[in-house]
Amino acid sequence: MKTRLVIITLVVLMSSLCQAAWEPYNKNHGPFAPDDWPEVFELKPCDSLDIRCSRRYFKQKQYYGIKDRPNAPRLCLAQRTGWQWSWLYVEDSQGNVISGPHVAYAEVWSRLGVYSAELNGDGREDFVIRYLLGGCGTIFTFSCNVVFVLSDGDGYTVTPTTGLWSGLDYFVDIKGDGRCRFIHTRFINGRGVKGRDGKSHNYWVYNLLEFKGGKVVVNNKLSPHFPRWIWYTFKPNHQPTTQLNEDQKLLLWKQYENPIFYKPQAAPIELRIPCDANTFGGETLIIRYDPIQSKRDYKAPAFSSLPDTDPYVTVRGHDKGLARVVTDNNRRLKEYVVPKEKLRAVVDVFFGENIVEDYHFVFADDKIVVIYRSNLNAGIFSACDIYELPWPRPGIENKDDILAKDYLAKTLLPSILLFYEEHIAPNID
Repeated sequence: MKTRLVIITLVVLMSSLCQAAWEPYNKNHGPFAPDDWPEVFELKPCDSLDIRCSRRYFKQKQYYGIKDRPNAPRLCLAQRTGWQWSWLYVEDSQGNVISGPHVAYAEVWSRLGVYSAELNGDGREDFVIRYLLGGCGTIFTFSCNVVFVLSDGDGYTVTPTTGLWSGLDYFVDIKGDGRCRFIHTRFINGRGVKGRDGKSHNYWVYNLLEFKGGKVVVNNKLSPHFPRWIWYTFKPNHQPTTQLNEDQKLLLWKQYENPIFYKPQAAPIELRIPCDANTFGGETLIIRYDPIQSKRDYKAPAFSSLPDTDPYVTVRGHDKGLARVVTDNNRRLKEYVVPKEKLRAVVDVFFGENIVEDYHFVFADDKIVVIYRSNLNAGIFSACDIYELPWPRPGIENKDDILAKDYLAKTLLPSILLFYEEHIAPNID
């Protein structure tokens, strides 16, 4: 019993030390000595305004804002029931969503801090979200992502950063002009690059971030202290290292894909529907929702011998984005294009693990849904009409025939439900 008590006491003590050490800067290897730290810019903790739960969609939706300013915007952090990622979005004082939802902002809310401040100089409220990731006692115990939610025109822009030691002391008025800048910290493993002494070392790297409109940008010209590479030694050290030349620093920096900013990504969400022998040959139907907007336009091609003057093309094609292009080998190609800026989500449908055949359901801002099958046919679905793209086979089926197809009933409805729950649901209770 005595041994157990000692162990529990040690655990509590270590936990308390970690909690206490959460806010201070890296006093032994910071860009400034402790007695030379610049003036700290004050962030105001946001109030927890409301917590709502829903069995159907969310474990929890938590609202943050400023109680004594009822007309100010507020943040909502929502976590989907059964999934480990969350949404972040901004509402106005009337509850209208003005930014978001931003899918997969964080996997788990741990040591969460939400703050407000005027960061970009436009007179409107901005927000800062910090959450401690931890590192199981390693150097990354103080891994802390900071997300900036900046006013941008009529809405807000969200910019996540990843780093370490992101305590409140890292928000500084370094120019003495009343404007906030943020000291970003990155730990660099120097393995494989030898310094002047012929050995490899690790380094703390500091950059200065500032806020311009809705953007967070690196601006090290604001202070001669940045960028600063500090050799991680066994004694306090705040001086820029002389171990590395600029080419070596660049080589080490580039080993990280996103050393400062990062784009959160949610793993695709899947539905798996086992089918009997009479349905899709007994294969498992896999419906996978990808919430990440594409970096390219989505194109659904369809070879066709129909002339451009054909009524089907002129009446049903031009108004919905169906256009003719000519390939390199001079073959006709009908193509439906969803511009990347309108693309909301893509739902992929696979038949079995080997992906013998597949469909893509594409959801766009204007509520158009495109179904594209790899080797048989393609169709465009809108709020008022459903029709097929011309395909290299005789005849063109009407929308009633398409809707009557067994494969469509089994794939379109679940795909729409997935899209609804994972994209639309964050906006409702």
